[in-house]
Amino acid sequence: MNTVPYSKISYPPKDFVWKSGSDVQSLWRKHGWVPPSESMTPPPPEKPVVFEAKVLRYSGRVVE
Repeated sequence: MNTVPYSKISYPPKDFVWKSGSDVQSLWRKHGWVPPSESMTPPPPEKPVVFEAKVLRYSGRVVE
């Protein structure tokens, strides 16, 4: 018996045109929903990451 679960992948209609700049949270509010991020506390600010550059020198000697 073959019981492999799968879900059908749906694609947007052929006449769908993607537009940048959509405000997802305003769409949520338009339909009376509250975005989950509104009840969350904001994350702490990120600490800057400092990288130290190391210079590696090549001696030019080939080791076999």
